[in-house]
Amino acid sequence: MFRTKKLISLFFALLLIAILASCSNENIDLDEDVSSIEVYQFNEDTLVDTIEDEDFINKLVKKLNKSSTESTADIDFESPDYDLVFKSDEDKEVFNISYFKEVQNLGVTGRYWEKDGDLMYKVELELPTD
Repeated sequence: MFRTKKLISLFFALLLIAILASCSNENIDLDEDVSSIEVYQFNEDTLVDTIEDEDFINKLVKKLNKSSTESTADIDFESPDYDLVFKSDEDKEVFNISYFKEVQNLGVTGRYWEKDGDLMYKVELELPTD
């Protein structure tokens, strides 16, 4: 009887840990802090702007990390307007994502699309450009 109670308690403890671990899931895995975001024309080397506003960058990273995402693998849609390159203090690329000037509905409503993962992020935060 005592052994059964221990096993049940252990099971529920492991279940709680698994649930908590899944809740803290982050969408983007950044090894370093982001100090700037370079904004390029989509699929071009034309630099449009550089964002260095620390508050905006932190807000965007937080929203991207916690947002819902939806696969766009089987959806045809217009190309985004910009490619965003997140850079560290050492000018190292730490993350890339694309941006639509207009909000898109590609499974979720947002402006940010990850090419490599075919994921649309449910984030509507506008870039402080244009």
